[in-house]
Amino acid sequence: MDWLLIGGSYLLISVVVSIAYIGIVLASFMLMKKLFKMNETKWDHFFRYKNGFGLYLALVLPYLLTLAILYPATLVWFDWIDVTYKLAATNFIFLLLALTGLWKLPKLKQLKQKLDH
Repeated sequence: MDWLLIGGSYLLISVVVSIAYIGIVLASFMLMKKLFKMNETKWDHFFRYKNGFGLYLALVLPYLLTLAILYPATLVWFDWIDVTYKLAATNFIFLLLALTGLWKLPKLKQLKQKLDH
């Protein structure tokens, strides 16, 4: 029964993390636009900084922030649904989320290379 709850929770938490990530990315872009008065040239320089490091920075830092924010919420979730090993389940879920995030990074690099040519 716990495995079914953990599997369903993974799907739910994955959706919540995705929505929160999109919100944090958009909020960070809006904040950068306001603070640094970004225009097209500044954005281009930021995303091409050190051969695309700015682009990775703009996408990876919000993902890490999202995971850090939602980790305690996931602990509360597993406590609420009364999973026996809530800390292990939370670590397992976030390990899966981190691995899927790392798996998508090479695809981002391939997309960047296509855009550069």
